[in-house]
Amino acid sequence: MKKLLSWLLVLVFLCSFCSVQVFADDANEICGSYTLSGMDDGSGTDMSQYLPMLAAMGMSATLEIGEDGAATLDLFGEVEEFTFNFEKGVADVDGTELAYTYEDGTLSFGADGMTMTFTKGDLPEAKGEGTFDYYELESYVNEKGEDLSKEAAAEAKIDQTPSLMIFEAGDAVLDFYGQSVDLAFDFEKNVFVAEEKEIPFTLNKEVLSFQDTEGATLSFRLADPGYVGPYSLIALVSEEEGDITEQLELLSSMGLAPTLSINEEGKGTLDLFGEQTDILFDFEAMTARAEDDDETVMTFTYENGIITFEEEGNSMTFKRVMKPAVSLSEMEELFAS
Repeated sequence: MKKLLSWLLVLVFLCSFCSVQVFADDANEICGSYTLSGMDDGSGTDMSQYLPMLAAMGMSATLEIGEDGAATLDLFGEVEEFTFNFEKGVADVDGTELAYTYEDGTLSFGADGMTMTFTKGDLPEAKGEGTFDYYELESYVNEKGEDLSKEAAAEAKIDQTPSLMIFEAGDAVLDFYGQSVDLAFDFEKNVFVAEEKEIPFTLNKEVLSFQDTEGATLSFRLADPGYVGPYSLIALVSEEEGDITEQLELLSSMGLAPTLSINEEGKGTLDLFGEQTDILFDFEAMTARAEDDDETVMTFTYENGIITFEEEGNSMTFKRVMKPAVSLSEMEELFAS
């Protein structure tokens, strides 16, 4: 990691401090604790997606800036001490002045497309991560029981069923007749937050219902998001070991959890610990086989974005995600660079 930091410093030095500087009006505004929130090595690859995984493995990156300008950078266990000169807008690292930018709690070092970005405080929870449940509007009625859906669709001039997508962390997106609203669900309190307002909801089997500010009731039923897309392994049972699902969290944090991705033609790619196998799915017959094996046919079940393979006491269950998980090969490339 020292090599990475040295490379960054030399690059900025050779570029003659060509990065744009943004000065804080008050030096005290810059002082404080930061967490690495973004990293780009200049190749165009956004390293931000790897940071939560590295943090789960105990490899965090933090920056502490004191009122006197003294700073400590802990970059995945490699510690560097340097000094900020708030008046000049540079950080002095072993005699080399490194230009920085600061705005609204975000501090960046970099030049020529290569950057490290730190955010003051802890990182906010990532949104749209992990598995999700997909709901579609079943009914939209006023206090008298009158249907409002046709009128709302005609007013919005859109022929699309409203949907609700709730991710495993509780963050959600409501697409309602052309409008997209971010929500935050708390399933312990049975409320969700929309535009800083708490709204109670009920979840009865597969139907989620709540009332809007005008007293109308909206009911969403669990639905199929479609089989096309990436999947994450959510359950694993071995005939010999039994249910070993709890170990998946550790595998996921290390980038070792098996992943699956299926395209429009029903061709899937299963990644097991870096070994990729192409699988041909038949969603009418509910059978699948490896592309290079015509004889071995597997059966599976599929419902609402969940695929389960089961055979002789062994089972693997995958669930749809919006973003593909980081694979072992990607982690190997990350550490190799």
